[in-house]
Amino acid sequence: MTGHVVLIGFGPAGRSVYETLKASGVPIVVLDLNPVSVMEARADGAAAFVGDAARADVLHHARVHSAKAVIITLPDHRAASNTIHAVRSECPTVTLIVRARYDRWTEDLKRAGAHRVINEERSVGTMLSVEATQLV
Repeated sequence: MTGHVVLIGFGPAGRSVYETLKASGVPIVVLDLNPVSVMEARADGAAAFVGDAARADVLHHARVHSAKAVIITLPDHRAASNTIHAVRSECPTVTLIVRARYDRWTEDLKRAGAHRVINEERSVGTMLSVEATQLV
């Protein structure tokens, strides 16, 4: 597989990303520590594997070297940061998009090597503002 997206984390955020990529026809490899989540991804036809994405052997198995992008949806900033460092060690040039659960972790994740960080708090604020403006 080449030109695929490695999606790390298959919780609610990861599943949302998965559905969007799948609908666009983008090939996806899912990595998650939860065997049940991996079974659910496989049941939907995804190439999915149980493993810690902060480990080089797991990233190698997901073919991160030939991926178009890596998307990290992990809510824990330490786990996300460790995973960013591991991905950068294996493939320094791959595009890396990362979730930041809280605003205070955004800059840390950028410094760790993420190209783009999606700030969950700001995204929620934006969506709430959109909804609020439709009321008035």
